[in-house]
Amino acid sequence: MMSALSLAVSIWSGWQAVRAKQVTDTDVDLWARRLEGAVVTSETAQRMQLLGRQDRTIDVAFILTPAPGHNVGEAASEGTVANVAGYFRKLTPQRLVITGDAGSGKTVLAIELILGLLTDDDRRPDDPIPVRVSAAAWDAQTSVDDWLAAHLVRTFDLSKATAWALLRADRVLPVIDGLDEMDLEPEPGYGSRAGKALRALNDYQRGRTKSRLVLTCRSTSYDALISDDAWAHDAARVTLSAVTADQTWTFIEAVAGTHQRTRWQPVLDALTQPGHPLAEALATPWRLTLAVTAYQQRSDTGAYLRDPAELAHLADQADTATDPDQIRDHLLSLFIRATIAAATPPGAKSRYRPGHVHNWLAVLARYLDTNMTRPSLDGRTLSGTDLVLHELWPLAGNRSRVLGLGVIALITAVMVPAFALAIGHDGITIGAIAAIGLGGGGSLIAWLEVWPRLTHIDLAQMKSPTAIVAGYVVCPLFGLWGGATTGNGAAGLATGLAAGLLIGLLLSLAGSLMIPGYKPVATPRDIVRDDLASGSAFLLLLGLSMGLGAGIASELNPGGLDGIEAAATVGPTALVFGIYMVAIGGPGNAGLRYLLLMLCMTRLLPWRLGRFLHWCYTDTGLIRIAGIAYQFRHRELQDYLARHPRP
Repeated sequence: MMSALSLAVSIWSGWQAVRAKQVTDTDVDLWARRLEGAVVTSETAQRMQLLGRQDRTIDVAFILTPAPGHNVGEAASEGTVANVAGYFRKLTPQRLVITGDAGSGKTVLAIELILGLLTDDDRRPDDPIPVRVSAAAWDAQTSVDDWLAAHLVRTFDLSKATAWALLRADRVLPVIDGLDEMDLEPEPGYGSRAGKALRALNDYQRGRTKSRLVLTCRSTSYDALISDDAWAHDAARVTLSAVTADQTWTFIEAVAGTHQRTRWQPVLDALTQPGHPLAEALATPWRLTLAVTAYQQRSDTGAYLRDPAELAHLADQADTATDPDQIRDHLLSLFIRATIAAATPPGAKSRYRPGHVHNWLAVLARYLDTNMTRPSLDGRTLSGTDLVLHELWPLAGNRSRVLGLGVIALITAVMVPAFALAIGHDGITIGAIAAIGLGGGGSLIAWLEVWPRLTHIDLAQMKSPTAIVAGYVVCPLFGLWGGATTGNGAAGLATGLAAGLLIGLLLSLAGSLMIPGYKPVATPRDIVRDDLASGSAFLLLLGLSMGLGAGIASELNPGGLDGIEAAATVGPTALVFGIYMVAIGGPGNAGLRYLLLMLCMTRLLPWRLGRFLHWCYTDTGLIRIAGIAYQFRHRELQDYLARHPRP
C-alpha cells in the first residue's frame, strides 16, 4: 500500500512539474523580456569593443541605393548612424540591407540599430527583439525559422519550445551579419551560398507580407549578386559613405588629443587632397582605428615609436595600381604589437609575447579560412567566423575524438578485468566479455556523438518542486517501506528513513549537477569551465555515494567486508566508471573533448586557449564575442593572419 502511494505521489508531482515547465517555456512575454535583456547586455559590450573602448561612434552617413526591382516603400534617400533606428521604423515592410566597403562600419551600424530599437522611447512592448546572427554558419538548405530557432537555443540557452514560441509570435527580428562571409569568392553568384540564402529570405513570410529582417554585406559582393539576379526583395538597401576629412580629424583628435594636431598634420593634409592614396586607404572607421593604434604606440620612456609623417610618405610611395592593399597590410602588420603595447601598463610585461599572439591567432584564422571550403559535418556547416571552444575539435581533425576512444579503451581494459579477478577465477571470462561489450558499445556511442553536449551546475534546482517531492518525500517513503519489510521494528524504520533521506539528497544533488545547456550569462570560456565543473562534481558525487553506500551495507552485514575496506574498494571503482560515462557522452564530455583537443594542439596553441582568447577580448580588443563564440575583431584582421602565419 505504501509503495503504491509513493509511486502515485511521484507520478503526480512529475506530471505537475512537466505541465508547469511547458507553460513557462511558451510564455512569450516573459521570455521576450529575458531575451531583450540578454541582447542589450551582449550588444552593448560588443559596441564598446568595436569602438575601441570609447562610447562614441563616427556619425557616418548612408544613402539609399535602389534595387533593380521590388523596392521597399517609405525609404528616405539618406540617413546617418545616429538616426538609423528611426529610419528603420519608417520602412514598409521593415527590411533593410546594409552595404559598404570592408571596414566601413556595417556591423557597428547594425549594433546601433539593435540598441536603438531596444532602448529608444519609441519602443512598444510587443515590438520584436533584434537578434544578431552570423550568416557564415547558415546552411541555406535549412529553413530560416529552423536556423533561427537553433541559434536561440544554442546562443541564449532557450528551450526549443521557447524559441519556436517567440518565432511564431513574430517576436524575433533577425539581424543577419556578414552575407559576404558565406562564400570564399569575393563576387558570389546566383548559385552561391549567399544566393541561396537570399532566395530563402525572399520566401520568408509572416502572413501576407515578407518578414522583417536586417542584412549586412560588402558592396562588391552584393553588387555581384544583383548582377546575377539575386537580391533581397522589398528591402531598402543603404550604402555607408566614406569618412569625411572632418570626421577623420575629429576621430584622431578624440583618440590622440588636440595637442597632437602638429604631429598628425601630414596625414590630415594627405586626407584633404582629392584622390590621395591615403585618403582612400583610411576612408573607413576600421582603417582609421588601425592607423591611430599603430602610430600612437609608445616606448617605455614615453617616446612615440612611429611618426605619422612616415605613413603619409608611405602612401606617396605606394603603388596602389599594382597593390591597392599595400597600406592596409602595412597597418595590419603593426596592429597586434601596437595593441598589446597599448594594453600593457608602463614598465610591466605583457602576459603574452606579440609573436606568440600572432602565431596562435594565425592558426585559428587559417582554420576558419579552411572552413569556407569544407563540406557540412554531421549536418552542421562549419563557420568561417565563429570560434566556439567546445566545438573547435575539427581543428585537429579527428585526433581528439580518437583520443576519447582511447580513454574508453583504457578504462575498460583495466577496470573490468580487475573486477573479474576480484570476484574469482570464474569471473575472468565474464569480465573479458564485459570489457569487450563496454569498450565496443561505449566507443560506438562516443563516436556517434559528433558534437558534444554541454552541462552546468545549478544548485537552485534542488529547491524545485520535483526535486523536493522526489528527494524528500518519495525516497523517504520508499525507505520507510523498505525498513518495514525487514521486520526489525523501530530500528528498521529508522534505518530505512535515514537511508531514504540520504538517497533523496544525493539524487537531488546529482540532478542539480547535470543541467543540460549552459548559463546564458556565461562567457564563451565559462561555458567550457562550467561543463568541466559539472563533470568533476558528478564524478566526485558518484564515487562518494557508491563508496558510502557500500560501506554502510557492509557494516549492516556482519558477515561481509569491513565498511571502510568496502568503501575504499567501491568508491574508486565507481569514480573510474564515472570517467567512462563522461567519455561516452555524460556530463563533462564537452570539456573533456576540449582538453583532448588542447593535448593534440600543444605545439600550435596555448594550453589555456580560453584564457588567451578572453585576454584578446578584454585587454587588447583583437577578438570580439558574438553569443557563445569568439570572433576576430574584423574580417580584414582574420584574412591578414590567414595569409601571414608568421609575424
